[in-house]
Amino acid sequence: MSRRHDFGFGAKDAEVRLRTAWSMPRPEVTPGVPWHVNGSLLGLDIALAPLALRRLNYERVLEAPKLTSNERDSFALSVSLLNPFLLRDADRDAIADAIGRGRRRVAGLRTVNATGATAAAAETAFERVADEIGMEGWRRRAVRWMLTHEGEKVPTMFSAIELLVLGGGRPADFNAWGMAMVTAQGCACSRLTPPGSWPTLLGRPPLGLTASAVADMNLHIAIMLRDLRLPAAIAKVVLAGAMQDFIDEVKPTDDSDWLTLARTARTFTRDRIEDYVSAATAGGPLMPEAGRSGPLDR
Repeated sequence: MSRRHDFGFGAKDAEVRLRTAWSMPRPEVTPGVPWHVNGSLLGLDIALAPLALRRLNYERVLEAPKLTSNERDSFALSVSLLNPFLLRDADRDAIADAIGRGRRRVAGLRTVNATGATAAAAETAFERVADEIGMEGWRRRAVRWMLTHEGEKVPTMFSAIELLVLGGGRPADFNAWGMAMVTAQGCACSRLTPPGSWPTLLGRPPLGLTASAVADMNLHIAIMLRDLRLPAAIAKVVLAGAMQDFIDEVKPTDDSDWLTLARTARTFTRDRIEDYVSAATAGGPLMPEAGRSGPLDR
């Protein structure tokens, strides 16, 4: 890899030559030019983010990915930038509890509608929920119809971040579990995008901004780790496998179809998460504990 790094020393312009050596590193894929990384050594985890993912199943035949290359890179970068030292068990539990409360609150909308309450009361309960997360007009209309005709599907119209907020959680408290903000905010960091921000991110597929707002896979892994009683610090290892499968399998209808991305994340079952944990012991960072004889060995 080091033999394929261009610091810009060959640039004719002195300013470009100086700036390139300290610019954000990025992979260069140009016809007729060998693959290489251009930019600084600092932040190589950004340029090489796709290498942070692990494909566990090589036996199945994969279809052409539906996500654009920019969205795929954004999801991979979100895994690469996760800092295991900032992923706390207390935050993991708080995320799971808040999303659980949010789900019960959304389920309560269907209950209110089914108990014969007045139409005005049911409408008021839904509007209160919709206003809290800044729900768009088209989803409000869709959910109103679903409450009457397909009440069991209403929860699928909410993202994990929205459920977190409806359950009393604050996205800013759990930024360590968020998505990469390199493109959205110019920050090599992880953040959870607050609800209601979709309109400002959609419609620009070359930037891969949609992925920066869809943290459903990250939050789903937090819930699964709590259920499995596993430490939050291994979330990055689990996501390395889960995110690769997510990228391979998700099938959005268009570049702005964030709802399909959110729904697909919830289809990852406990058995699959256990497989990702197991894979971390096969050439991964998890090793069996053996030969412990005192405090120093721990």
